[in-house]
Amino acid sequence: MHQIIGNRLVVFIVILLTSCNSFSNDKIVETPFIDEIKSKYPNSYIGIENNMYWFSFRGHKDSLDNWFSDIEYKKDSIALIEIIKYPKIINSVDRFIEFKSLKTLIIHQCNLTTIPSSFFKLNHLEFLGLKNNIISVIPKEINKLNKLKHLELSSNNIKKIPKEIGDVTSLVEFTISNNLIEELPNEISNLKNLEGLSLSNNPELKKLPDSLFKLNKVTHLNLTKCKNLKSFPDNLWLIDSLINIRLDEMGLKEIPQFVWKCKQIKTLRLSGNKITHIPKELGELINLEKLYLDDNRLSEIPEEIGNCIEMTSLSVEYNNLKTLPSTICNLKKMEYFRTRRNPWEWMPACIDDAFKIYHKFGSVPGVERR
Repeated sequence: MHQIIGNRLVVFIVILLTSCNSFSNDKIVETPFIDEIKSKYPNSYIGIENNMYWFSFRGHKDSLDNWFSDIEYKKDSIALIEIIKYPKIINSVDRFIEFKSLKTLIIHQCNLTTIPSSFFKLNHLEFLGLKNNIISVIPKEINKLNKLKHLELSSNNIKKIPKEIGDVTSLVEFTISNNLIEELPNEISNLKNLEGLSLSNNPELKKLPDSLFKLNKVTHLNLTKCKNLKSFPDNLWLIDSLINIRLDEMGLKEIPQFVWKCKQIKTLRLSGNKITHIPKELGELINLEKLYLDDNRLSEIPEEIGNCIEMTSLSVEYNNLKTLPSTICNLKKMEYFRTRRNPWEWMPACIDDAFKIYHKFGSVPGVERR
């Protein structure tokens, strides 16, 4: 969810398909109306699927002064509107209420200071993306969007999440990275369908609610760069759906204890911290597939890593490692092993045969094998 619009058209279509379930992968249809809009907005994207139109307007490349009047007569057949870099959209935000079938609304980099009240009247809205604006408050009326599945509010100035967020029980993905969030309301635990929660780069976040463990469908938790978050609820491990945890660049000196109880975890990211020790409990994560430990202060890896037989990727760049335990040879599924910037003295002989070494120049570290 963090990279909602990346490689423009390709990723945009992915969002389209995700947000509008009735759309298919069939070839985009061309119509006289689409041709007309494309001629007026040559740097934007327009299409139709199953008689429903989608529009992705680029305000920094096309003049959007007449965007509404140009598409108004199709307003009942529009499922998706995206507007990028067009600050003057503030003058027409109340017009969105006229798009009765709108399921996806994305307004990025438009200097919005608030979430317009008209948005909360979009009864069919499933995806709301307002990234890279200057919004400071989430209105309590957010709970009126009772079909909302994806909420993207990254890179704003939001300090508080209202308790009414807990009423949006349809929510599947909630991304509020790069803000000023200080705490989460207990009511967030009411989001019974939530699968992804990204709070990365909220430097003012100091605690997580004890009720968070009730989010029993969450698979992805991202707390990267939450540098003031020094403690974690002891019961977080009770989220038995959690398979991807990101704790990068948090200033951690040790790995939170709840991690070792998450037996189902598949991806663990801990890069960019101050960790000096990996406990033997690592070996209890028998489903772990990807482990990222780059840019820490590690001088050894415990031999219990050999129990993590599902592991396919291990990244330990920029540490103080001189060797690896021989038990690493148990990891028969290993494909990527990133090793740069360590003072290696020797490695187990199996490294050459069992692993595809991923190195800056595609070569195996030139150290002794034993």
